[in-house]
This record gives sequence, C-alpha cells and structure tokens, in this order.
Amino acid sequence: MARDDICKLKRYAHFPLNFFQDSFYGVDFDEKIGVVTQLDLRGACISGTIQANSSLFRFQHLRYFDLSINHFDSCPIPAEFGRLTSLETLILSQNCFIGEVPSSISNLTRLIKLSLSYNKLTGRFPHVHNLTLLSFIDLSYNHFSETILSSLFNMYFLWHLDLRQNHLRDPLENNYIYMYNN
Repeated sequence: MARDDICKLKRYAHFPLNFFQDSFYGVDFDEKIGVVTQLDLRGACISGTIQANSSLFRFQHLRYFDLSINHFDSCPIPAEFGRLTSLETLILSQNCFIGEVPSSISNLTRLIKLSLSYNKLTGRFPHVHNLTLLSFIDLSYNHFSETILSSLFNMYFLWHLDLRQNHLRDPLENNYIYMYNN
C-alpha cells in the first residue's frame, strides 16, 4: 500500500481529521519517500496460506514485520520473505508454520531480531553467517532436529538465543543462551 493509496483511503473514509498522521494502527510509513516501513499484523486473525505472488512481498522498504499470533496451519514459511532485504525485525511466532526455514532467510542481511517460536518448523536451521547484525534469535517450541550451528555462537552482536523445546542433538537446547560480548 503506497502513500497515495492511504491518502485515497483518508479521502473516502469517515475518520476524524487527525486520525491519519504518518501512520495508522499497524502500518507506519516514511512520509519523505512514501513507502511502508512497518507492518504490525500480530493477532489480526489472518489464516490460510501466503502465496509466493502475495503483494506482501512488494514492500521492499519494510524494516519491521510482525505477523505473529495468526494461523497458517500446514503452510511453510514462503521463501519470498528473503526478498524483503530491508527487514531489521521479522516476527513470525505462533502461526503453525510447518517445514524448514527457507535458506533465503540468509538474504536478510539487515536483520537484528528474528522470532520463529511456537510453530511446527523442522529440519535444520539455515546457515545465517552473513546475518552479522542479528542480536536476538528465538527458535523455541518447534521441531528442529539437527545440531545447533556453531556459526550462531560466533555472531558478534548475538545476546539472546532461545532454543528451548526442540529436538536438537545438543545439550544446550533446553536453555536460553545469553551471550555478552565485550
């Protein structure tokens, strides 16, 4: 949704004059360049599947995306999330996503926070060694079954890693791992 679309909505909707400033509930945009920068759709009662051709993947300037607490039962995380390369925060928790995390997640080189907890994700978490800005990773309450990637422990900014309640072949899996770098 571009700034022009939002302006059209303002013209035809019956909202108080100052209801729309630089954003409205769940959507923030950069007025200078007229693009959506944040989508907060947590608990929005969204269900079904996310198609690869979804207009969601056209938000190239999106920095924050929270799609948590919705219901995508039997739907994998689309690889197209990897096209949202401006993302700094991606929260896909509590959605019943299934399958493996797509390797395209490693395209999100600006990512600082990644939360995929409380889904039904399986297999191995993809290599994320190029996601050097990650400071928060929550993979808890899934069905990951491989070993923990050692590259996760070498991430300079990482201070929070939650791997609880998976089927990992590592004794650390039942713990939060807090790391502090000097």
